[in-house]
Order: sequence, then C-alpha cells, then structure tokens
Amino acid sequence: MGMARTWLLRALAAGAATALVLPLAAGPAAAAGGGTGGATSGTGGATSGTGAGTGGATSGTGAGTGGATGGNGYGRWGVNGTLSLPAASFVTTSTNPSTPTSAVLGAQTPFGAVYGSSKGQSYLLLQTAAGRAPSNTVLTFAAPTVAGSWGFALGDVDADQVTVSATGADGRAVTAEELGWQGAFNYCAAPASGCVGTDLPLWDPATATLTGNGPDTNGASGWFRPTVPVRSLTLRFTAQSGSPVYQLWTAGRTAAVSGRLTTTGCGLPDPTVLHLRHPDGTDTGLTSTAAPDGSYSFSPVTPGRYQVALDEYAGYTPDVRTLDADVSERNVEQVDFRLQCPREEVLPSSSPTPSPSPTSASRSATPTPSSATRPELADTGAVDLGALLAGGATLTAAGGTLLLTTRRRRARS
Repeated sequence: MGMARTWLLRALAAGAATALVLPLAAGPAAAAGGGTGGATSGTGGATSGTGAGTGGATSGTGAGTGGATGGNGYGRWGVNGTLSLPAASFVTTSTNPSTPTSAVLGAQTPFGAVYGSSKGQSYLLLQTAAGRAPSNTVLTFAAPTVAGSWGFALGDVDADQVTVSATGADGRAVTAEELGWQGAFNYCAAPASGCVGTDLPLWDPATATLTGNGPDTNGASGWFRPTVPVRSLTLRFTAQSGSPVYQLWTAGRTAAVSGRLTTTGCGLPDPTVLHLRHPDGTDTGLTSTAAPDGSYSFSPVTPGRYQVALDEYAGYTPDVRTLDADVSERNVEQVDFRLQCPREEVLPSSSPTPSPSPTSASRSATPTPSSATRPELADTGAVDLGALLAGGATLTAAGGTLLLTTRRRRARS
C-alpha cells in the first residue's frame, strides 16, 4: 500500500497521471458498451475501435479453424472509461482514478506466470470515494467473457478490503466459487520487482471479500480466473486505516480472425472494408481494410463469438454478406468472401445509314455504256448495201403484181 500511494502522489504531483472523474450510474447496466479495442494489425491493416479486436471473416465457403490458440495480453485502460481486454467499459466513484504503469506483476508472480510480465502495461489505480466512503467500480463487458480465458488481479490490498461480485451471461449472480479465486501473492517478492514486501491478503469466500492485514505494506495481491462467462464485474473498496489505494489488472488469451476476399474475375472495390460485430449484430467498432491481394485480419481480439460483415459496393454482389467467426477456443482462418463482379453494360447496336434516293434527273438519264461494258457483236462478215436495195425493189414489184392480179380476177367474176 505504501509504495502504491507513493506512486500515486508522485504521479499527481508531476501531472503524469491522468485523472478519470467518472460518476457511477445506478447499476451495472449504466456501463453498457464496448471498450476501446486492441492493437491495429492484420494483413489488411485492421483498425481497432470501440470493442474488442476485429475478426476478419469472409466467405461463402465458411470459416476454417486455425491451429493456434493465440497469445496472451494485458488489458489497456482508457482515460475515457474503456478497457481493451476483455473489451469493456467501466465507471467508478473512486476519487482521482488513474492508469499508471509503474507497478509490475513480474513473470515470476503467479499471475505473470500465466499471462506474462505486466511491465509497461497500464493498470487501474483506485481509492475510496469522497470523504473516505466506500467506492464502487463496475466493469461491463461488451459481450459475456469466455470462461477460463481471462483473469484479473487486485494489488496492494493491505490497509483495506475489496468485495468482489459479478453477474453471469444470463444475469444471475456469480458465486464466489465461480469467481475462480487462484490465490494470494506479493509482487514485491519477485526478483527485480523494485519493491520489498511479503504481506499476503486473505480471501473469504463466504463474503467474497479480499482483506488486507491492516498495516500499510507493499505488494499484497490476489488473483482470480472466472470459471463461468461474466457479463459485469463490481469491486467495492473499503478503507481500514489511513488513505489506501489499490490496483486492478486484467489479462487474458487473445485470438485472431483472418480471411480473404476474391471476385469472379474483376478487381476488388477500393477500399474494401469489413466490420467485426457481436453475435446480435451490434458493432464492436472494429474494422479491417482488405489488402490488394484480398487478405485481411483482425488481431488481437478477445475470445468469443463474432460476425464479420462486408460493406455494400455498387454493382458487386457477395455470395454472402455476413459470416460467423467463433474464436472462443482458438484462432479462426479462411473466413472468406467471394464477390460477383458488376455486369458490363450492353450498348444498343446502331442502324445502318440509308443511301440517298436518286434524283429525277438521274432517273431519266440514260447511262452511256463504256467500252469496257459494251457487248461485242458477232462477226458475220461484210454487208453489201447495193444487194440489199435491189432485193427490196424486187420484193416491192412482186407485191404490186400480186395485188393487180387479184383485183382483175374479182372484176371478171
């Protein structure tokens, strides 16, 4: 307790600690909403936002289960009342809450042995409410946590006590046994801790209260790993003597969702954006933009169930617009989408231009055949004009004689 209070006073004096003046609304429901999501990462540059990480899914073929279970990470506390892992929002009546990084749960501590060292990671530093009245801090998770996937540690519990309560996914009260008490430890006892302490707090399952031994000491801690899904967590802090403070860390297993977008032969829309949603369709606030080759990823994300949704793009028709991704136990890969390409527009064919009608002058004109097209006459030999004339005279005379003879015969009869 002494070292924790020294850290707080130094931070406030130097202006290094960020104050979180967050009035506590009535009941855990007041803290609804997701926390600020985890790191920006992923093949397509996943962008973290409000909520827990992003899951990249896409595909008419469905999601494949990855072989890895992901790593571990510590929750990051936001000055606006958010937590990244597990994704949550929080409210508190503590005076001068802050998010320092100076106290460390080393890898040799029981908590650090599971989740790694907390060096460089923030924690929530809390104390009593105004007038040394008990303070209440409520965490509401964006979605019920996965049992066994996360834990929380309470540090510097010596001249004070913390009562722990929680609600499950179905809204019922979580029992003290289900809170998953793991044991007490003193982080100052770890090598290179930078502090000295051996004091241990006591856990009373009957009242679900972690109580310090009374004197102001250093590093007295205890940790939990809930064995059931948790929707909200409430910590009630009461001073026994002096002006104590306590610390809160969260850590857990992380997961990743990845996939690829393909088309039926055209390029992808630019950009192609995917969204990570909760199973009920509400948005986590996390997005991922597909890389030029269509790959995308959401990592790290809090273990749980998600939906990956694809934006609408004019002309493109996806085989499916939303896919499920369950990373409760392990990473999920091959959450792939396929887009039908836009149809090409068929332009109407143009009608041939009619030839102009011929004019009357051209219709009446008699074309003169050229020598090239004039038909050749058969060669019948030379023509004797005199013979033709003599023959014509003979025929004429014969006709006259015949006519005269006919008339004489008629006259005699």
